[in-house]
Amino acid sequence: MRSQALDPFRISIAICNCLYGVQLLFSEDLGAGFARAVNDWMAAEWLDKEPRLRASIVVPVQNPEMAVDEIERVAPDRRFVQVLMLVMGDMPLGKRHYCRSMPRRAPRAADWHPRGSSYPHPVTPLGWPTYYTEDYAAQATAFQQGLSSLVCEACSLNFLP
Repeated sequence: MRSQALDPFRISIAICNCLYGVQLLFSEDLGAGFARAVNDWMAAEWLDKEPRLRASIVVPVQNPEMAVDEIERVAPDRRFVQVLMLVMGDMPLGKRHYCRSMPRRAPRAADWHPRGSSYPHPVTPLGWPTYYTEDYAAQATAFQQGLSSLVCEACSLNFLP
């Protein structure tokens, strides 16, 4: 990573996003356990070994209170700079399910990852795309819907002072 990604481009800071399938697990407890393990692994195997790296906090979106617990556990480590959320999940990110606790308690920023989905439904209204390029381009509508959800639903109230 140093010789191929950081050094040749003179990167001073890089953010690692671990796209492990924590959000795909049906069990809230298993999701919380995997999130904890992924975050601990990220700190021990990557952040401790390369001072230029930062990371996103992986959270179990299945249970917002467990997600807040994980944020509060990991956030004191300043090398974790944001919370990683998948852009497509079981429901829009502005739903009260997510926003009762998480926005006010998130330490810094949230990152919506474009290649993130639990994929219970096709990414397009017409069904599953065949090629990666189609799938990638279809993520734009997920971002639009997510932003609309945050603006229009109850979650937006949690961002007000």
